[in-house]
Amino acid sequence: MIVSIGEASMASDKPSSKALFTAWRLAQMGYSSMYAGPIAGDEQGMKILEFLIDNCVFFDPVFCKEEKFSKEKLESIFDLNDDIDVVVLSGECLKDKAIINILYEVLSTKKGAKIYLNATDNPQLAESKLAGICCKVRTKADEDEEYDARVAAGLQNGAKEV
Repeated sequence: MIVSIGEASMASDKPSSKALFTAWRLAQMGYSSMYAGPIAGDEQGMKILEFLIDNCVFFDPVFCKEEKFSKEKLESIFDLNDDIDVVVLSGECLKDKAIINILYEVLSTKKGAKIYLNATDNPQLAESKLAGICCKVRTKADEDEEYDARVAAGLQNGAKEV
């Protein structure tokens, strides 16, 4: 399974956040895909949950109810889903040092997972300890919006270079 970690937002009937878009595109491509991140408890949040269900994207309902990322909830994603082999990190949440530290603490213990970091929103991340545990780090936003999904699929399929 490929899990996309970040924030969730929609524009009309299409995801507008990188993490949600990546999870959706992977599901459309036929991959087992999961979104992990908080979802608001309002009308917009309900629209996102319906979108995930309608598009066969897995999610953890307990984690989605959280207002922010927590180490315990993120660890539970991996404890409950032992088939996660690729992790995609992207979005505005990667500008928050507390979230970056949580991601590092949890993911540095997941030795079997290939981690892909989209650092286009925060290029300084390329020099961070989080980037040090990633197999690929993207720092330029000159690729198309489906690039993250293609990289994740390539990593799951054993590609050395994408």
